[in-house]
Amino acid sequence: MNTFRKKAVTIFFNNDNFKFEIGMLPPVAFGALRAKSMGNTIPKLAVLNSQASKVWEKLPYKEISEKRLKKLKNAVAKYQSGKAIPPEHSDVDLTWVTKNGGAYVGELVEILPNALRLKGKKGKIINAPFKNLSPLSIAYAKQIIGQSDSEETTASPAMETWIGNNGKSIQATFIALTGDQISLELKNGKTSSFPLSRLAEESQKRAKELADQ
Repeated sequence: MNTFRKKAVTIFFNNDNFKFEIGMLPPVAFGALRAKSMGNTIPKLAVLNSQASKVWEKLPYKEISEKRLKKLKNAVAKYQSGKAIPPEHSDVDLTWVTKNGGAYVGELVEILPNALRLKGKKGKIINAPFKNLSPLSIAYAKQIIGQSDSEETTASPAMETWIGNNGKSIQATFIALTGDQISLELKNGKTSSFPLSRLAEESQKRAKELADQ
């Protein structure tokens, strides 16, 4: 185990003495454990680099054995020394854990004022509100972007009145403007996305102002 302690991340759970919360897992680790090739049976093992940004090795339950672990240990030693390059794990998606144990899946595009903008499968843009994400997911996003913890990313914009082109209004918080699609967080916490053209000219202007901040 000394090989893993120095430069790799080792995740150890003891159900008797340690209260585990799924939000403690960084996105890469959670994605590795959820990969289809890992199956649903536990225990299963994922070894990451020290920044928790890349999966070095992963083993589903059926492959865990003393012989296989010894081989894995030797492989990790070679990755650390630069004598070998870790394999690519194409089935591992960045999986951003929410506070209630759910997840958003996608590559990080940018950090918005109150959400992470992710690029999901088939290029779909997903906005993951900070209020739903685990603290570790937010911290990991800052690490990728190279943003310090002192920078204000979690401060949520105030709820505002948005007027439709039909004259009706709603109270909601701006999340993002992606192309001609605006995303707002409603009072009930749900996210609503629709064409910007459905808003009155004044509200359209306000959305563009917030998007440029």
